[in-house]
Amino acid sequence: MRVKTMTAICVTMIVTAFAEPNEPTSIILSRYSAMLVEGEVKDAQTVRRHMAALKQDGSWPDVNYRGRDRSDWEPFYHMFRTLDIARAYARKGHPLHGNKELLGNILLALDHWLAKGYRCPNSWYNTIATPRWMGNIAALINEELTGDRRKAVIEIVGIQGKGRRRWGTGANLMDVAQTAIVKAALTGDTALLTEASKRVAGEIKVSAGEGIKDDWSFHQHGACAQLGYGTVYLHGVSKVGTLLQGTPYEIPKEKRAIVSRYILNGVQWMIRGPYQAPSVQDRQVSRPGCLGPSGGVRGQHKVGGFVGVAEKWMAVDPDNAAVLKEFVARQNGKAAPLVGFKHFPRSDTSAYHRPDFSFFIRTRSPRVKGTEGINNENRKGRPYLHTGDHYILMDTSEYTDMPPVWDWTRLPGLTMFEGIGRIQPQPFVGGVGNGTSGLTAMDYKRTLGVWKLWAYHGDLVVCLLGGWQEANAKKSLRTTLDQCALKGTVQANVGGKTSSLKPGTQELQNVRWVLHNQIGYVPLSPSAMSLKLGEVEGNWHSINGSQSKETVKENVFLCDLLHGDSPEAGGFILAPGSTAKTLDRLTKTLPFEVVQNDRDVQCIRFEDGTLMAAFHAPGEVALNGKPVLSVDKPCLVLGAEKELRLCDPTNPKQGVPVKVMWRGKTHAATLPGGGKVRELMMIDKTYRERRGVRNE
Repeated sequence: MRVKTMTAICVTMIVTAFAEPNEPTSIILSRYSAMLVEGEVKDAQTVRRHMAALKQDGSWPDVNYRGRDRSDWEPFYHMFRTLDIARAYARKGHPLHGNKELLGNILLALDHWLAKGYRCPNSWYNTIATPRWMGNIAALINEELTGDRRKAVIEIVGIQGKGRRRWGTGANLMDVAQTAIVKAALTGDTALLTEASKRVAGEIKVSAGEGIKDDWSFHQHGACAQLGYGTVYLHGVSKVGTLLQGTPYEIPKEKRAIVSRYILNGVQWMIRGPYQAPSVQDRQVSRPGCLGPSGGVRGQHKVGGFVGVAEKWMAVDPDNAAVLKEFVARQNGKAAPLVGFKHFPRSDTSAYHRPDFSFFIRTRSPRVKGTEGINNENRKGRPYLHTGDHYILMDTSEYTDMPPVWDWTRLPGLTMFEGIGRIQPQPFVGGVGNGTSGLTAMDYKRTLGVWKLWAYHGDLVVCLLGGWQEANAKKSLRTTLDQCALKGTVQANVGGKTSSLKPGTQELQNVRWVLHNQIGYVPLSPSAMSLKLGEVEGNWHSINGSQSKETVKENVFLCDLLHGDSPEAGGFILAPGSTAKTLDRLTKTLPFEVVQNDRDVQCIRFEDGTLMAAFHAPGEVALNGKPVLSVDKPCLVLGAEKELRLCDPTNPKQGVPVKVMWRGKTHAATLPGGGKVRELMMIDKTYRERRGVRNE
């Protein structure tokens, strides 16, 4: 019995003692404490106000400790505030640095939380947030945190579930590992430090499940593509990489390179400066500020949100520092914008970047989950977001403040009518590109059916709509071309006459083009269009239960292409960088030809000879009565002067043999599985197969 008692005493002494001053844990704890006081710290006046308001039981009177909201859990504001005042205490040069009265307040606030043991209905707060914040506070007051209080705090730090650690995957693993590393540094637990560093290195991989995918997109919560969790992952891994750098536990070189490739080949393609399109985010769209800073003015570039991550990672991965530095310069508006096309087959997402704009689209196949709607977020988005919606960014906040006032049935790119059903994901969804230009195709089905093809070339985005099914006599059948912040005057050419439009809702006939914010919206032939210009209102609470019910007002530009009772094959052009004069020239002489647009084939040929086609069935394409391209399997094709690229958009696991005739010569090739691209290159006037080329 005495042996057991002595053992218990020894264990308690080990748990409650300070970390031994061995070099790695001391370095890590010092680095982490320094991270916590980076950036803005609450000023002395604010901190003193919090000190004065703290009650004798360690609670604050303005915090609702009975709150049960799963997304914005009000009791956790106690932890936010405790960390705020702890940062002031630890920040050298702060007027309250080392202040004993402030320290007493921090300890009193800690004691309150420890005594009450608050729990949230959303386990994230219990298993990730609370351990993290406890670790943060402990790191800042390490030397002053002693005895039973220290023991109680450290028991919480890094522990999940019922006394055991659940590491999770992807972004969640990075959260857990970071807190475990802090606990190891606080206690000198090198075994825990070893395990956590190995878990981090193990999660830096190209994954068949959650995490970084082989097309450099990111999945979390299953096959759910979302940059939001990729951002959390990067913030976590950049902090861990900085903490462990130069220690025996540092992230291996080959793993560091994977993170750099994700930033450069994934994240970089999904943003434009500090702005993001709704198509690359998920339920986070319903959070204020998710899509970028408000009030952007073209030519006045705001600093991007990924700058800090990339700057930290440069030091961790010096082998890729030069290209990361270029990425940072681009984020800060001090380098030329990214230019090119990239399709992400694992995430049904395409991005097209030009010097003056970026275009993003998120389609939907059965291979990818639809948008999330958990924790009372994204309350209006689930039937519509990520079902073929597209967005144009031109270095300003076109969509930043729009989600609470949106008509969600009119997201840009969606084809809808009154009473339409939910999206019915079809397998024929994909994209193919050559790095510079590209195309995206989608079998769009939700009650009605229509084939869609988006072709990206030069400064144009051309969308073909063909092969309509069950689309007759649908009330208010339309395709929304844009729904964004109204910026300046809107002009329209109706029946050959150009005029400025007044605020309000109006339906126009025989429209040749509409011009707004230097973007031209051009039907392929004069058509009926509906426009809504002016103030709309809503509130963030309507789309996110944890947000304010206060009314917000925004001026909207909403543009619909109307299809009538019997829709015909057609489409539209998006022409950023336009003026009224350039749109007049564009409509008089199109720089492309729609070769075919029906249920079997959609094909467009640009004036430089670039040809893009979606073969929904075996078939051929002819120019001037002469066959120039044929395939014996459904596929996507991009043909240029010296190359031909093909892919099977249904993403089969195994390769599919195909015979293709291009410019009079027949070739046999195998379309690889997984949405990868097969490239045929001209060598000595003969097209030869080049294997393993991806959409990068």
